[in-house]
Amino acid sequence: MRGKSIKRVVIVLLAIVVLFIAYSKKPTFGRQIRFNEWAWKHYPFTRIKYYMSDSLVKKLNTEKPTIEQTAEMLGYEDMVGDRIKLGDEHIIYFLMTPNFYVFGLGMYTLNIDFRKDGSFESAEVSFDD
Repeated sequence: MRGKSIKRVVIVLLAIVVLFIAYSKKPTFGRQIRFNEWAWKHYPFTRIKYYMSDSLVKKLNTEKPTIEQTAEMLGYEDMVGDRIKLGDEHIIYFLMTPNFYVFGLGMYTLNIDFRKDGSFESAEVSFDD
């Protein structure tokens, strides 16, 4: 009887380890989730930015925030660390590098375009290699 309970504990622990490893390689298990402003800005949750991108693009294209509102929501620095300011017409936020890609050689980015007056024009996710 005791051998069976130890075996169950070992199986449960192995299952937890396997799930932890799978989650660490594919946060959200590879599924898109709803945009969360707090998670977008706070490490280590920032590694799930790509998985929030579908709902974020939909939100941006629906609400059409100004450049100031966008910077408040997503952060005041773009992908290369430049401070976002009124007059910027194109902002790029880094989302993720797929497995087996070297950073900078293949990545998903969020591209947001604004007009000269700071009003929203469009948002999309792109893969650049």
